[in-house]
Amino acid sequence: MAPSQAEDMKYASLRCPLCESEMQAPPLHSFDDLQAAAHFCPIARDFDRHRRMRASINKLWGMTNAEVYVCSECGFGFGWPYVGGDEEFYGILAEHAGYPSSRWEHGLTIEQVKREFPDGGKVLDIGAGDGAFLKSLGDKWEKSATEGGETMRATLRAAGIVCHRCLADVIADGK
Repeated sequence: MAPSQAEDMKYASLRCPLCESEMQAPPLHSFDDLQAAAHFCPIARDFDRHRRMRASINKLWGMTNAEVYVCSECGFGFGWPYVGGDEEFYGILAEHAGYPSSRWEHGLTIEQVKREFPDGGKVLDIGAGDGAFLKSLGDKWEKSATEGGETMRATLRAAGIVCHRCLADVIADGK
């Protein structure tokens, strides 16, 4: 088998989480657990926290390397392994305050939501962080959130936002 055929077959077993198409192209980017942990907590800032973050990432990934892909069929970009953080990960992350209070995607989304739903409604923010997006919507909205870390869940609840640990808990609650 020619090298290019072997390379193409390597990605054929990987499927897009959105449209389930087989991936045919190599990753856009590859990185290891050390780079990922350093992104969230540089070694020089807090060695012990960095060490715990790296161990948490290894547990989540089940390996030491990850890759970023873009599906050629639907355009969805995703990391592989395709996993989210857990309670431990977000707990370590929340030890250092620093959620940005203003993000470009919040502004664009808020404008569109307020234009399409001027009377408010119900909104669920998955992975809400400290609730900056939900807080910026105003009082016309019934606000709910999911957040993986207990520290941020407590922050959200203190702001009057109904908060769940994960989407499965929202569904179980009948929302």
